[in-house]
Amino acid sequence: MPTSKVGKRIPFLVNALFLLASFVLLLGEPRSLTAATINRQSDGTVFIEFAGVSLAAVPAPKGADYKMPIMPAEEGLQKLIAAFEQLQKTGTYARKALNRLKKSGDVIIVYDPSFPGSEGSALTLGAFLPEYYDPSQGKKRLFTIISRFGIKWTHEELVAILAHELLGHGIQHLDGFLEQVRRIDLECGAVLYEEAVYQGLKLDKRSSRIIKFRKALERHWCRPFKAYQAKQARDSLVYWNDLNPDVPALLKALNGYFSYQIKSGAGAKAVALDRDITLKRSIEEIRRREGDKSADRLFDAAIRFRDGVQIRKDLKKARILFLAAAEDGHPTAAAEAAKLPK
Repeated sequence: MPTSKVGKRIPFLVNALFLLASFVLLLGEPRSLTAATINRQSDGTVFIEFAGVSLAAVPAPKGADYKMPIMPAEEGLQKLIAAFEQLQKTGTYARKALNRLKKSGDVIIVYDPSFPGSEGSALTLGAFLPEYYDPSQGKKRLFTIISRFGIKWTHEELVAILAHELLGHGIQHLDGFLEQVRRIDLECGAVLYEEAVYQGLKLDKRSSRIIKFRKALERHWCRPFKAYQAKQARDSLVYWNDLNPDVPALLKALNGYFSYQIKSGAGAKAVALDRDITLKRSIEEIRRREGDKSADRLFDAAIRFRDGVQIRKDLKKARILFLAAAEDGHPTAAAEAAKLPK
């Protein structure tokens, strides 16, 4: 499968970010992201490390045509820096979530104009990639990618995208819900983190844009959750009543809904379908980003799911990943796949 040069640079970029982190420990951490030094590579990649989080931006592959103007890497990094600094100031709840993520692994946020592929939808603003894992480092890498579409949204909206992908789906990943809960319900939780950001930014909640956002939140993304509340947790419906709904209380109730789904087996078929779709997307993304190293990365991910390393054991997913690694040329992946049930 054809891969971009950006994908081949990512392993080096990630290693460079951790080398930078060691220098920060020796020299002393800057007081803010804006005071930190931007590191530049000869290929145009730029990155920065601050407070346990690495931010980076890579240029578009040479010759790529995305039918739209592409924001330069350095400009994209500056937008990420501003958005991340703002995210830390949007309230105690967001800071607690971010601190929890940093304690569990290495938080990496990258603007990559080649994401999604050339046929990707403008609705793809970003993604949280829980399967991006390097066992040689012995810890999780919580990887969030911002697309060529997402980076062009307004400052406030970019802050919300980070909240949605990194905080929303990142915390769901740590809690083990990404593997067991329906996609629309996971989105409900992630969009609630966006609501928390908009409250922290003190945006006009009566503006047409925010009204449209609130309607989508309640009438689409959280509609199944609200139906559950009406039947199983009526007392928690009151948290929706204010102009600024009680996001922490709603997220707590939502976790109860998640647990109810898992225990009752409700929506199990939908969850299985979502898993298959998500896994296919993850394989495609690993191939796109890792280039000729994709076989090793897919093999590592397969072992992780086979043995339950820092994630819920899933032999079906492990077998699919072993077969994908075999397709990409790994010498022993096919034999490992044969050992697992179909």
